[in-house]
Amino acid sequence: MTVRRRLAELEEKGVLTKIHGGARSNSAFQYKEMSHQEKHTHYMEEKRYIAKKAVIIRLQS
Repeated sequence: MTVRRRLAELEEKGVLTKIHGGARSNSAFQYKEMSHQEKHTHYMEEKRYIAKKAVIIRLQS
């Protein structure tokens, strides 16, 4: 199935509205991009863990 056909199918079902250059969701849920501060602090513990592992790998080589 092509993207164009899939978009037409979803528009027919009322899931989205085709607009110039793409499509817009008709659902109440709208994607909201995180702010710079939210991106900075999101998954902070995981980021620290990865950084520590990277330092260890770098020091071993």
